[in-house]
Amino acid sequence: MAEFVTDAGDNGEKLDRILGRRLGVSRRVARIMIGTGAVEVDGQPWRIVAKPMKAGATVRVQDEAVKAESQKPDELTLDIIHRDQSIIVVDKPAGLLSETDRAGSVSLQTVVPKLLRNAGERFTDVWLVHRLDAGTSGVMVLARSVKSARALDAAFREATVRKEYVAIANGRLSEPRDVDAPIGKTERGRHKVDLAQGRAAFTAFAPLRVGTSATLVQARPRTGRTHQIRVHLAYLGHPILGDRAYGGPGYTATTPPLAIPRVMLHARALTIPHPATGKPTRFEADLHADFTRVMAALRIEL
Repeated sequence: MAEFVTDAGDNGEKLDRILGRRLGVSRRVARIMIGTGAVEVDGQPWRIVAKPMKAGATVRVQDEAVKAESQKPDELTLDIIHRDQSIIVVDKPAGLLSETDRAGSVSLQTVVPKLLRNAGERFTDVWLVHRLDAGTSGVMVLARSVKSARALDAAFREATVRKEYVAIANGRLSEPRDVDAPIGKTERGRHKVDLAQGRAAFTAFAPLRVGTSATLVQARPRTGRTHQIRVHLAYLGHPILGDRAYGGPGYTATTPPLAIPRVMLHARALTIPHPATGKPTRFEADLHADFTRVMAALRIEL
């Protein structure tokens, strides 16, 4: 995690300018970091670009955000789990957007075609059929034709896709829990459990390793609401480590404390009806190094 304290030269400056100067990134990239919740000021998420900063503030930026946003598509590497004429399955790193935003940020949509070109493929177009949050790592499938995209869209819509995630949740979740709790939005656009007006959402949770202060949890969502796993774990009183938007701690409860580099959520497996054959096909992605380091610190290794 990049960390610095603002000084007299930063007094009155906007945070995007300060990040650009300190980290060597463009203001556009700095704004993206701020907007995605990757920046903290004095221990709190900072999302206001226009507010002038004061000297003496402690600024922290998640390492994965700096790495991913600073790189060009040509410089990014991505693990390809599988590719054929219908689909390409990749292991998305944390800090990389699934879909290119209005600012033209680096995303899977820009990186995957480059990888296909480098692999000698003539046809490099891809279609996004689902998404992972920028801070989430793991398995993603992209379609390589309109026909495949339509088939996969239908599979996700009809819930014939099986998804399996692993998260590090705060506290001790000692028993399996099924959460059937609709999800809606707050006035500020954040997602929350809304039993009255929310959209149906169901997630099955099971503890894999229970530590003294955190639990390694398997999550199997049956619906696909935005931030569903994050919202449901927070609803249970066990927010994901690093998930500051939903109350997750930024440091481990260990001695010494370890800074959490990002939201500790990983898409471990995805089973889809293959668009070419219709047969259920499972793809997996191992836990990433930043994830296993936090597991080791908390003594909840698999």
